[in-house]
Amino acid sequence: MASPSQNDLAKRFRALHIPGDPLILTNVWDAITATAIASLPQTKALATASFAVAAAAGLSDDDLDLTTNLRAASVISKVAAQHNLPLTVDFQDGFGRDLEEGIRQLIRLGAVGINLEDLGREIGDLYTPDQQCERIRTVLRIAAEENVPDFAVNARTDAFFAGRGLEDAVQRGKVYLEAGACNVFIWGGAARKGWSGEEVKYAVGELGGRLNVSLVHGRSGGLTVQQIKELGVARISVGPALMRWGVEQIKGEAGRILDA
Repeated sequence: MASPSQNDLAKRFRALHIPGDPLILTNVWDAITATAIASLPQTKALATASFAVAAAAGLSDDDLDLTTNLRAASVISKVAAQHNLPLTVDFQDGFGRDLEEGIRQLIRLGAVGINLEDLGREIGDLYTPDQQCERIRTVLRIAAEENVPDFAVNARTDAFFAGRGLEDAVQRGKVYLEAGACNVFIWGGAARKGWSGEEVKYAVGELGGRLNVSLVHGRSGGLTVQQIKELGVARISVGPALMRWGVEQIKGEAGRILDA
């Protein structure tokens, strides 16, 4: 069972979500990146990115399985523990019928939070709001059984990405918060190249600031960290952006060495 100190970490992690003074997460995917990020004095928590975890294992994001995700979480959790940092894991859609057992294993590895999506791979569609609320409550019930009652669910909705519109995504976010989620992540999809300031402002107002926005890193035209802060969000993450940037840096440096 989880020790009381794990719930202290969960409480600390939840408290970092402050609208207007957001938690900034520079997502990791293995022990090397986790160690590098954890060593920075500005780092307040570690967070995985499923796309990057999958890529490191030679998989697409859609093909990432529970075992591979837990294996990455296991090594990253050791780094988090060494640096006394909260760890939140991108748990995708919860892996269907494996949601309960997967969450239990993840908590026992030391995680104090997850991202949980409402686009279910096994059903090929969005879960209904009622279904997703029940899944959120299931996660929190298991967390309480594992002595981590303050476990933080960052409820991701893909309604906007699926063409249902921002209003539908926001309404889903509201009921997910009512079900016990700590925060809401509205995913617009990579093709949109980021949110507009007006879109973020609308969602922040409707959700009381309890919003996660993904920073468009390495592209022109996206909102800056300071601009996103001023719009009043509670959390900023970068997803797999650092992995993509790092791969290009390694490729370039390797090319220079080979050319010499």
